[in-house]
Amino acid sequence: MVIETEACGAASGRVGSGVAVGNDLVVTVAHLIVRAGGLSATPTGGQPQAAEVVAVDLRRDLAVVRLDGLALPEVDIATSGPGGTGRIVEAARSGTVPFEIATFADLRIEEILGSERHTRQGYELVAVTTDGDSGAGAYDEEGRLIGIVFGRGPADDTTWVTASTEIFDFLETVDSEDTHELCG
Repeated sequence: MVIETEACGAASGRVGSGVAVGNDLVVTVAHLIVRAGGLSATPTGGQPQAAEVVAVDLRRDLAVVRLDGLALPEVDIATSGPGGTGRIVEAARSGTVPFEIATFADLRIEEILGSERHTRQGYELVAVTTDGDSGAGAYDEEGRLIGIVFGRGPADDTTWVTASTEIFDFLETVDSEDTHELCG
């Protein structure tokens, strides 16, 4: 699914990806939607629709948005390990990209809009992605979500993914009836 933001103040419009997780909810990366003036999401084969922010976790760089009437089933979540293979699916810029897991690790990242560093679980994948693919789902060979893309490494074939365990923990805290203002 493609997610596009509208500019707000000094922020520019951005394009990224998202993963439908059921109940009209889509998981994406927080760095895509932070300081946006508005959001739209386009399901595969569908039309762009307005989306609302439900929850944001700046420490994990995760966000949940609601797309009313999405009507997709809940996604199966799994974990994997080094040597595991699969596909990054519906990346906004790259489409479908095969991957191999190089390592599963505790990743240290800087909090979005902050300077503190935090640790979260994730994967280093051997996969070629590009700007705008953040938020795309990484699925194992059985079609289960193992994580979402959040960045690329210094090598052209390195992609970093937040693990499904982090996504699951975040979703457990989400009240799907909440909404949050953008452009803050």
